[in-house]
Amino acid sequence: MKKYNIENAQVIKDLEQIGKEIRGNKEWIVDSLFSHSGSEKASYAPLEEELYERRLEVIEICGKAFSDNGSSYLVEEWAKKLGKYGVSKGASLTDLLPVTKVYRKILWEFIEDFSKKRKVASDTVFKSSLILNDFLDEAAYAFTAAFIEDHEEKIKASHDFIKELSAPVVPISKGIAVLPLIGHLDEDRSAVLMDTVVRDAMSHKLELIFIDLSGVLVMDTFVASRLSDLMKTLKILGVSPILSGLRPETAQTIVSLGIEIKHFKIVSNLRQALIDYGVCKDI
Repeated sequence: MKKYNIENAQVIKDLEQIGKEIRGNKEWIVDSLFSHSGSEKASYAPLEEELYERRLEVIEICGKAFSDNGSSYLVEEWAKKLGKYGVSKGASLTDLLPVTKVYRKILWEFIEDFSKKRKVASDTVFKSSLILNDFLDEAAYAFTAAFIEDHEEKIKASHDFIKELSAPVVPISKGIAVLPLIGHLDEDRSAVLMDTVVRDAMSHKLELIFIDLSGVLVMDTFVASRLSDLMKTLKILGVSPILSGLRPETAQTIVSLGIEIKHFKIVSNLRQALIDYGVCKDI
């Protein structure tokens, strides 16, 4: 929360009293929140008790914001924690953000009623408005950040999963597998290729792997180099790599790089390779 640099002793005293009143009436405020958002309450019926406790915590912290003159509590840390809680319960931003308006309405009505009864100065009312709005706005921002962070993590996880699927090691017999590569091999995909293939080769205890490049349309110098590194790594691990479906342009790229491939087995197409190695019969 921001510092408000309040110097008037009476205003500070009134704000501290407002914070104390908010904390002292948090159960009533939370009950009012539920009564003003009945549909939202109903959607959380199985979690109503837990939600009630979370909201009590919100009001407690809000009260501290007034008592501490809005300067000593890091609302961002709390709101992110609350946002992660919402994510863990399968809530969505569209469901929860509108509740901020209800918080604002209930809390402001409470402060307004207190101010009228105590006949507090207009400066106190003004500062109360600043503290309340800053508290809720910063909470909503941090709360939203938690959802965005979760969303980005899920996107990254999906992206990584898709990239792993783009380098599928397919076991076809004991100790033998095929790695069919299709599409454009870029730097990101080639990095995933190295990690995924080596890991799968070990987990499947492979002795032989056919790397089919017939579906690869373009291969730049970096990727060709990484492919060579992959094959060398496999050989060191005791797995024999066999290249199939090498396009003329891909072969030219490999040759132009000076990559030594004479130690690797290369066949014209996957079908013939599988027949030659007795994996399948000619039909």
